[in-house]
Amino acid sequence: KPGFKALVTKLAPNLKLFGRTFFTKLLHEKFNYRKQQLIDELQKSTDASTTIDAWTSRRRSYLGETIHWYDKGSLQRRNACLAIRRVRGSHTYDVLAKLIEDIHVEFLVTSKLRASTTDSGSNFCKCFRERGATSNFSDDDEDFSDSESDDDDMIFIDLGEILGSRSRSTGSRQITLPVHRRYACHLLNLVSKVDVEKIIDKSFNDLRENVEDKLDLLWNKQSSSSNNSDTIKRHLGQLFILKNDTRWNTRFFATECVVKLIRLKEKALKKLMQELKIPYFSPSEEQFMKEYVIVMQSVVDGLNILQGDKNIGLGYLLPTLSVLKTNLRLLQDDPSIVHCQPLITSLLTSINIRFYDIFQDKECWLAAISNPVFKLLWLDDEDELKKARAYISSAFERNRDQLADNSKTSDEDIDETASSKADLSPDKRRRLNKNFFAKLNKKNSQNNTFDELDSYFKHCKNLEDLKNYPTVQKIYK
Repeated sequence: KPGFKALVTKLAPNLKLFGRTFFTKLLHEKFNYRKQQLIDELQKSTDASTTIDAWTSRRRSYLGETIHWYDKGSLQRRNACLAIRRVRGSHTYDVLAKLIEDIHVEFLVTSKLRASTTDSGSNFCKCFRERGATSNFSDDDEDFSDSESDDDDMIFIDLGEILGSRSRSTGSRQITLPVHRRYACHLLNLVSKVDVEKIIDKSFNDLRENVEDKLDLLWNKQSSSSNNSDTIKRHLGQLFILKNDTRWNTRFFATECVVKLIRLKEKALKKLMQELKIPYFSPSEEQFMKEYVIVMQSVVDGLNILQGDKNIGLGYLLPTLSVLKTNLRLLQDDPSIVHCQPLITSLLTSINIRFYDIFQDKECWLAAISNPVFKLLWLDDEDELKKARAYISSAFERNRDQLADNSKTSDEDIDETASSKADLSPDKRRRLNKNFFAKLNKKNSQNNTFDELDSYFKHCKNLEDLKNYPTVQKIYK
């Protein structure tokens, strides 16, 4: 405002005041500079992956994408926000695909991306199903889907139009997006929340509903008024942990809080519920809550690991799921778990179905095996151990030539020392010798490779040591 400008000018005559236009221009310049810095940095990397999400806030829709890569020559993982863009119109698969493609082209990363990770929404799944590279994930399990059917998106086209346009189109699917992966944490949330609701055991469901009704009454009382909160604090010396419907594990923490209060302050809790006019828990309901906390503790621990930020990568997924399944199987044989056996069965079944493709994914296996924290320790079955060794050996062989700088020199040395007196032209002799002795050279290289592999399994203890095993490091990255 003019009055403010006059005041500042009088107080500091040498101070130059800039207007909105100047700072808007400066903001654009700084943004473009930082954007170019990111593009230049990404050009130094050979591989990268992205995470994508879409949301609505204040009646506006947005799509955000972050990118993750390793520094060249090190195991330092870097990440950055690529873009946050407005999504105009419905979040249909074609709209999302176009936005994602434009972002990848803008930052020159289309050819570098190994995968893009999203939630299990039908729009994202269809987006990558139509435009993405071959994925190991299937979207055909309707019994275990958390999204609506895609029938509404079906378009009926006249057969004559298809036949008439055959000469103008090859009919091949255009691949413009990387391989699609789903958030493992989101899948685990669905296992713990959506699939548990599908349990058909009547006694389990009746007991669970009774417990949840009483717990909901307690939590609603606390959040409904400050007087109730004061009453709870007076009786228990603390407030309840409240659940959040958007995150399943908050229900676990809220239930765990009540179980601890039953164990430590049972009389005070009974008086409180009596004052709030809420029926107290029956012995079977108390036992149900205790069993629920024991069973779901492993799921929560696994979820916390997968939600970690530092040093957590794809290599943690299969070992985490493997340990989780082992813990649940042990609880199946625990005689103290009576009411929650249907819950354990549901969790194991849902994990096997929702994560089936991940358990078959060769890249997930290699990521776990090449991580010094796990190697082969997460595998117990002999057939799986054989398969794991076959996977890592094959990966070594594929990456060997890229890292062995002396492979061509070795070939040339063999070419020059063998068949030197043959009556062939130099070019033909070189080709013949190279083909003839190729197996010997390959065998020698394989021996060196497997020496490195055996040394990795015996001596590599952490990521710092991984730099001494360049082939494994390349597989890990």
